[in-house]
Amino acid sequence: LYETAKATLDPRTFAEQYEGKFITMAGLVFDTFDRDVHIKEEIKHPNELPRGAQVVFSIDFGSSAPTGAIMAYWDKDGGCHVLGEYYVKGHNIKYHFNNFLKEWLLKWQPEWMVYDFQQVEAAQFLQDEIAFLEEEGKVAYNRLKMIPCKKGKKNGIERIRQLLHVNPNTGKALLSVDGSCDNFVFEMLHYANKKSPDGRVLDEPANGNDHLMDSLEYL
Repeated sequence: LYETAKATLDPRTFAEQYEGKFITMAGLVFDTFDRDVHIKEEIKHPNELPRGAQVVFSIDFGSSAPTGAIMAYWDKDGGCHVLGEYYVKGHNIKYHFNNFLKEWLLKWQPEWMVYDFQQVEAAQFLQDEIAFLEEEGKVAYNRLKMIPCKKGKKNGIERIRQLLHVNPNTGKALLSVDGSCDNFVFEMLHYANKKSPDGRVLDEPANGNDHLMDSLEYL
């Protein structure tokens, strides 16, 4: 059990749960992100997806803040692979859908769409548009399941840390991202924890550099 935990758990979690150590939070939320390990040249066409892959689309709606979305797939081994990103500030959901998201959804034909449960109006718009695509025969009926999510920051962050963890036996992690996802990589490298007035790093993310990270947490 000890060796299995050491190979699979995020180092911070392992140290706390199995060695009785409290690890001081580093400034970055995802301080184990490594370009050499986690950035991959990913799949460019649905025909290249591995057998059993489940494609999922996740979106964090914004108005004054950017709208961030990712297309990813889960493999049969529990790996999450980010295929692409969408990151645009301003505009409404109709603009985002007509200028990019519609084409994206038609290309990848995801099985799930996950989104912030508070964004009811935007989600309803997407649901109506997807129904039109179903009627036109461009999307299979009931293929795309829309799932509202709550922002459970702590649980979501911990789950991502587990995916980022590099197995020492294989040198690989369960999370990878396509090298074209510049905004995603930027947020990974700059998503930071809050600091107290005396400069101590707190176990709580600061606002900013989190729109695509929120989309990832929904997965």
